[in-house]
Amino acid sequence: MNKIIVLGIIFLTIISIFTVATLTAIPQNKPTGFRRVVKGEVKILNISDRWIEVEGLNRTGKVYTLGKWIYIKENEFKLMDWSEAKNLFSIGDTVKIVIAGFKRGNRTIPIVLKMSKDDFILIRSRLLRYDIGKGRRLAFKATITYVGDKYLIVQRATNNIVVIVGGKWVKAGDGEVDWSQVKNDFKTGDTVWIYGKTIILKKTVENIRAIILPQTLIDIDNGISLIKK
Repeated sequence: MNKIIVLGIIFLTIISIFTVATLTAIPQNKPTGFRRVVKGEVKILNISDRWIEVEGLNRTGKVYTLGKWIYIKENEFKLMDWSEAKNLFSIGDTVKIVIAGFKRGNRTIPIVLKMSKDDFILIRSRLLRYDIGKGRRLAFKATITYVGDKYLIVQRATNNIVVIVGGKWVKAGDGEVDWSQVKNDFKTGDTVWIYGKTIILKKTVENIRAIILPQTLIDIDNGISLIKK
């Protein structure tokens, strides 16, 4: 699956993360005691409601998994608790994993940031927010590179931008419509004019630079004009 499409799904899900209750065991501010990150394949030896025990990466031990996760499989995605996510794994599974060490007092706690198995990926949702900057209202032209059921990906200069488009719109000349009714009118390669609240990422991730919640979306090639309801 194209990495850009995967990230589009992830960033769409970020919008819902801010309404989720905060985790009790992860610091409220970005951790300052961050140690190193390790990644590779491990074998699962045990699974609990808070952690998994793994063998690999030159270690055998427990790594912390409690919290909210983003589940990604092709164009399917959802936000889930570890209590649900743990059922995706079995003792004996070999998984790809990313683990970060966070210093708390005199201890370093190994926390899982990402896990993948077969054709799906789990990414810890709370840590994604550290790359989100402040929002501001912007207007710009861009070229559509992907059309989805709930989002577009557009390109402006060399940057890719995720455009959240799901839901109700007012279409000029036709009145209220759902995105599903007008989705097919927007084609890859079309030039669009967009205005709305834009969330600039603090750093580019896989060439994705921003997320926009548009108020106005105009396809310059076919003249379709949408205003968010």
